[in-house]
Amino acid sequence: MPQLVRYFIVHGAIGAGMSLAAIAILFVYNLGDIRSLVLSSAANLFAFGALVLVLATIFAAVQISMFVMLQPWDKD
Repeated sequence: MPQLVRYFIVHGAIGAGMSLAAIAILFVYNLGDIRSLVLSSAANLFAFGALVLVLATIFAAVQISMFVMLQPWDKD
């Protein structure tokens, strides 16, 4: 596997882990009544899955883009 692909996978996993930590904080402290909304909805598993999918995608994309932009570059 090329090194760059491995870095993308690692940093994407780091971003997804950070999103899970953010979701845990949202649910533990019930910020914005998100826990109450998800648990009271008829499709609570779908709502939770959608929240995890969207936030994991956003956090992973931000983490990967930060990794790419912070790489040193040569002035060739």
